[in-house]
Amino acid sequence: MTRQLSAPLLLLLIALLLGSTGCASFGAVFDPPEVSLADLQIQDMTVFETTGRILVRITNPNPNPVLVEGGSYSLSINGVRVGRALTNSVVEVGGLESAVHEADLTLSNLALATRVASVVELEGFDYVIKAKLFLGQNLRRRVKVTNAGYFDFQKPLAGQPAAASP
Repeated sequence: MTRQLSAPLLLLLIALLLGSTGCASFGAVFDPPEVSLADLQIQDMTVFETTGRILVRITNPNPNPVLVEGGSYSLSINGVRVGRALTNSVVEVGGLESAVHEADLTLSNLALATRVASVVELEGFDYVIKAKLFLGQNLRRRVKVTNAGYFDFQKPLAGQPAAASP
């Protein structure tokens, strides 16, 4: 015996199937946020570790706001991982905007000691920041992003005079 589905039940099943596929079936694209190092503030130093705050600029390349509900940041200098910063603070990054996320930073002085001599001899250093961002609202996902840069001791910061040469 064959049983036919009624029109309302059939429409309900189709709606459930379409709803369960999410936004992906409609071509919605989510570009992951970008991160960059905005500032590093040293607070306390002991023999084995240095603590402070890291300020990370999060840029949202999407037209809709993104809620960042926490983050884990790893900092490397000249190829050596020297520290980690963690935060559970919440920051909303507006669509096509950026915001600063603050996190508590712990640096390993032993890892830094292996690099200090080479950094002092050079005119700057390479850094890499790896971020694991915990996104909230409708996204409910973890996103990993990385950014690298070079800090040049010879170039003055914006608005600061260049160091005088002897």
